[in-house]
Amino acid sequence: MQILSLLLILLTLSIIVSPIISLSNLVYADNLLVTSEEKNGFITIKFSNTTENDFNINMIHIWVGEDSNLQSFKTENGWSGKRISENTIIFTSTKSLSPSSSVNFDIKLDHASIINWKTGGDNAQKFSGKIYPSTEIDFKQTNQSKSPIASNPKFRIIPTNPEPGSTIRILGEGFDRNQTYYIYIDNHNIRNFKTDNFGNFVTTIKIPITKSNDAMGLTISDNNKFKVNKMIIANNDVQNKKTLLNDIINETSINSNLEISGNANFNDIITIYIIDPTGSIATTSATYADINGEWHKKITIPKNGILGEWSIKVINGNEIMEKKFIVISQHTIKINTMKSIYKSGETILLNVEATPNKDIEITVEDLHGSEVFSIMSHGNESGNSSIEIPTNDIFVNGTYSLVASQDDEQDILLIGIGETPKEKIMIKTNKINYDINSTASIDLYGPKSAVLSLIIIDQYDETKFSDSVTLESDGRSTYMLDLAEYAPGIYTIVAVRGNSQMAETFSVGLQLGSGQIELHTTKNKYKFGEQILILGNSSKNARIHLSMIDQNGNEVKAKEIFTDKNGIFSDSTFRIPTKADIGEWIIEARSGSNYTDKKINVIQNKETFSINLDDTSYSIDDVIMINGQNSSGTKPILMKITDHNNIVIDQLEIFSTDEGEFSTLWRIPKYVNSGTYVIEASNQINVVKIIFAIE
Repeated sequence: MQILSLLLILLTLSIIVSPIISLSNLVYADNLLVTSEEKNGFITIKFSNTTENDFNINMIHIWVGEDSNLQSFKTENGWSGKRISENTIIFTSTKSLSPSSSVNFDIKLDHASIINWKTGGDNAQKFSGKIYPSTEIDFKQTNQSKSPIASNPKFRIIPTNPEPGSTIRILGEGFDRNQTYYIYIDNHNIRNFKTDNFGNFVTTIKIPITKSNDAMGLTISDNNKFKVNKMIIANNDVQNKKTLLNDIINETSINSNLEISGNANFNDIITIYIIDPTGSIATTSATYADINGEWHKKITIPKNGILGEWSIKVINGNEIMEKKFIVISQHTIKINTMKSIYKSGETILLNVEATPNKDIEITVEDLHGSEVFSIMSHGNESGNSSIEIPTNDIFVNGTYSLVASQDDEQDILLIGIGETPKEKIMIKTNKINYDINSTASIDLYGPKSAVLSLIIIDQYDETKFSDSVTLESDGRSTYMLDLAEYAPGIYTIVAVRGNSQMAETFSVGLQLGSGQIELHTTKNKYKFGEQILILGNSSKNARIHLSMIDQNGNEVKAKEIFTDKNGIFSDSTFRIPTKADIGEWIIEARSGSNYTDKKINVIQNKETFSINLDDTSYSIDDVIMINGQNSSGTKPILMKITDHNNIVIDQLEIFSTDEGEFSTLWRIPKYVNSGTYVIEASNQINVVKIIFAIE
């Protein structure tokens, strides 16, 4: 008797649950229990993973028909929901739904609709099904009387053999008048429509894309007992050529967006992993294939990402596809040298990659930020060029920063003269003066992945803003500062790391038109390569445009600066080029209609002709670098190398540059003996000697 009662109870439950939950015939209903209940306007859907299963579920996809919208939803702790469209939500969790556990989701609809669901997860069997609307749920719809079921309803499609993803027309007649019907393709609700006063209708749908060549079943139903079926033989030749992950771009940059896309079955859940060069997963995301079998996703390369080869791995069930791409620096100008340590007197060959056919300014700063050298170069058609930087007497042993600037972009490289370059933090703004409500681009440099503190101080020495920045794997980062709440004035931004700090000053909202300008230089005559200290005064907090004009009327350098709260300005970044025409040059200062200038004389260097070696002691077969300065005239420089007995070992003949500089290499012959040797150099005006030893 007890057994009979139990069977009756189970049979009753089966009858009650069956109309509410309909599982796909591809899954086993006894492996996953899904129930629903309506309360306070919400539908609570409960998913229970049974004890017989050996897998976890961490993704559940829920969607409704096009005639209904998901107004709101609630999740349990550990789960999060993302609205993909007005009628689609994907729930994901870091705390998976393990066997013998369950999770509830509350959703609220604006109209009654079939609720579709599909599960996914790592190594999990896929389940899918439907929850049909209950007649007891109040969706605030207007009740309409239904006419009797039509006796001879029929419909046809145009074209009869559509391609997957194409749009077809459906024409029907003999249906109930003014009645809402639901269109399904292989149990997926595609759309709803309403017949006219005569029971006829015309509507369009898109055919889902599938990977199967099987026919698809198209059903029109009133979601009660009435159904009309038709088979669609779809031409899948096009779809069979499509891939899970389409081609992607070869290169992108840090903090940029990457558009990816692919193909799958309608409503398939696509899991996307972005993997960095170390093999670590940088980001994980999910999406689903639309009615056309297409999916699209926009991903962002993290700001702290590593430069190098990355990959995208896309998973759809058992299908996995992976493609690689390169992450490069987002900056348009880049510099490098063959080595990082140079001896005094050596020439630095700086390789520059920049925008073609635009001017490039190269400056060299010492460890304290003081400029010791600068040169302007015009970029060629390829954008790749090499610039020579002589390390003359200005360069003492220490660490130097090579700064390359083009428009608002710049790159920085550290080198050492006579020593290994020391770690250094630097900060550069892309402008000196900013408009009100604009955005300042601030370039930061330092050790790889270092954390810098940023502090902005106004002209009254009050802290305006503070933040912290983690540098990227290449030791740089760009910080975008919103100036919307910055009043007109002068500000200083300070970058701090431990005991090291660097500062840069900029202004916001300063106007041109300063009134009378006074301009001075510390002297009147300057030699090639010499620095110019410019001093002046005008009204307080005014923008001043400085420029240097050579004797031929060409603008050699221009820069915007500003006066301080006392009306004083100064600048030490102007320098006579190492290649320059002698004569009268002009330093101009301009602010609106206000103008003044200062004339200076550029004279030829008259320093002593000299030669230098890269060392004082050598071994047999070593290569000696010989260089010198201040040779004059167009005649060759003659060199004679003699031993301690004044016997000539070798003779050389070289020419100097227009600046009087020269250099050459000499290999010590294997047949010479140890001892003291002399190199004698003559420019046919002066003669100089230097001694070296062979051990």
